[in-house]
Amino acid sequence: MEPTKFGQKLRREREDNLVTMKQVAEFLGISVSYVSDVEIGRRKPFKKEDIAKLCKKFKFDFDELQKLALTERGGVELSLNKPKQTGLAIALARTWDSLSEEQIFEINNILEGKNGKRGKV
Repeated sequence: MEPTKFGQKLRREREDNLVTMKQVAEFLGISVSYVSDVEIGRRKPFKKEDIAKLCKKFKFDFDELQKLALTERGGVELSLNKPKQTGLAIALARTWDSLSEEQIFEINNILEGKNGKRGKV
C-alpha cells in the first residue's frame, strides 16, 4: 500500500516534533495500529476536529494537514451552526455538479472579494 500525502505529512510532522505514534494514539483515544494505518494510507485521514487537537497539542501544521485530509477524503467539512450558512451550503451542494465554469468563476470572485463587494453570510 502506498502512503498517502496526508499520511506522509503526518509522519513528517510527528517525527520532526519527536512525537511517537503511541503519543498520538493515546491523545486521540485510538490504537497505535490505527495511527500506523492512517500514515501508510490503509485508512482515511483523521477528522478535522482530531487534526485540530493534534496540531494544537503537538504544534503540527494544521492548514497543510487539513488541506491534504480534505483532498484525500474527496469532500469538505463545514460547520453549519448558522441558519443562513446552512441554507447556502445545502443550496450549493444541491447544484454543485451542474455549476457552469462561469458560475464557478463568479462565485469564486464573490468569495475572494474581487467583484467590488464582499457578500455577507
